[in-house]
Amino acid sequence: MIARASRLAFPILAAAACCAAVYFSASAGLKAAGAPAGPAALYTVRRGTVRMTVNRTGAISSRRSEKVKPGIPYGAKIIELVPEGTIVRKGEVLCRLDTADLDRLLTEKDREIGQQAGRINSLAADLEIEKAEFGLSGRRAELGAREAEGRARSYIEVENLLMERSKAVQVEDAEAAYRRARERLLRMPSLLADGFASPEEAWAAEAEERRSELGFLRASNELDMFVEYARPIETARLKNASGASSSTLEAERKRLRVKLSFDELHLFNERKRLEDLLVEFDKLREYKAMALVRSPADGIVIYGDTDEDWWRDEEIKVGRSVWGDEVLMTIPDMSELHALIKVPESSIYMLKAGQPATVRVRCGGLKVLEGRIEKISELASSGDWFQDAGVKEFDVEVFFSAQSGMLRPRLTAEIEIAIGAVDGVLFVPEHAVRKEGGRTYCWTWSNGALLKTDVRPGVSGGGFTEIKGGLSEGDSVYLGLPQSFETGEETGGGRGEAGRGP
Repeated sequence: MIARASRLAFPILAAAACCAAVYFSASAGLKAAGAPAGPAALYTVRRGTVRMTVNRTGAISSRRSEKVKPGIPYGAKIIELVPEGTIVRKGEVLCRLDTADLDRLLTEKDREIGQQAGRINSLAADLEIEKAEFGLSGRRAELGAREAEGRARSYIEVENLLMERSKAVQVEDAEAAYRRARERLLRMPSLLADGFASPEEAWAAEAEERRSELGFLRASNELDMFVEYARPIETARLKNASGASSSTLEAERKRLRVKLSFDELHLFNERKRLEDLLVEFDKLREYKAMALVRSPADGIVIYGDTDEDWWRDEEIKVGRSVWGDEVLMTIPDMSELHALIKVPESSIYMLKAGQPATVRVRCGGLKVLEGRIEKISELASSGDWFQDAGVKEFDVEVFFSAQSGMLRPRLTAEIEIAIGAVDGVLFVPEHAVRKEGGRTYCWTWSNGALLKTDVRPGVSGGGFTEIKGGLSEGDSVYLGLPQSFETGEETGGGRGEAGRGP
């Protein structure tokens, strides 16, 4: 709670410091000398050259910084953490995250990879067997198709001709037998008359003639049936059988090709799944390596995102869970720095990019650095919530360099930008000029008396204020309010009555 409050208080205090009025720093050409020492020391009004400056304060930040993110896509607890403000080198371990969940996922993924590899080996073996069977089935079907085609060609080119010739010979034989029986039957009456044949032989000749005629008719009919019906039907049947064998062969080939393609696709998908598992396994190993969060550059450790410091709602500490896109730390490059100051509209046109600036940092001893204006905002802002909304200010970035380790982020820098000088003017220390109500005055000492004297100031800053009226060269002014004097009332001429000393 204290750390959070301090983080909130810092930008408020820094903003309050930045909203102080721009003043013109006056460095005298003649230095004050001879003023008495003590809490109410005197200063003699002098004439000389006064240098005008714009003086503002702003918080130091780095021009370049590296955001450190865990990179893991899920939450993990911090188990080790370098202290904020540690100066680190590139590659040094900044934070260690808990990897118990990662180790469990790696074990499960490794087991799944082993199972997937076994499944792929089994599918590959089955596919090789199917390819062998595909070759055998194809060859068997091809042989069957060739056999059917050979039978059809043999019948058409040889067998049907032989069968036709055989049946024709049978017709010729039957016809010859019929003619012989017919001639015998025709001779039978004369043979009976001459007594060379008996009636039984005549009946037998008649019966033989009828049988031979029937044989001749049967043989002729068979030949005609073969030529007109049996041969065309058998030829068509054999041709259809040959075509069916070819179609069956092509269909079998297509079926086997489709099955092989399906099995090859299945094997491809399983191998792709194995590749995905290996990628996931390697990614998990990368995440485990990311559990050692290392510094991306040389620099100093700052917890959280310095660009969104207002929104940090939970401090970075051991035991806290962090996520992959969360900015865990910021590593600024402290060799190239800049400070953002706010300059009121009355002075902004006196500044330009590239203009020299002096940077003073008082933490750990005064450090004076040379810088330059890097950028001036084109648009004015209306101030912060605690400022007058009518005050228009412009953001001005001042760049400067420093040795590594000399400065830390968020330190307050006093920025002084020279804008001109005035010569031959009276001046007094800035804290000698006081305001009360609508009046401006100095405490002066004359003839042993303390007077409250109205003055008309000019440019001021850098510890000195120009006096345009009310004082003369050689007058003595008090640098502090002398508590040991009782002051008198002012006169119309601007000088008060003499006070009496103790």
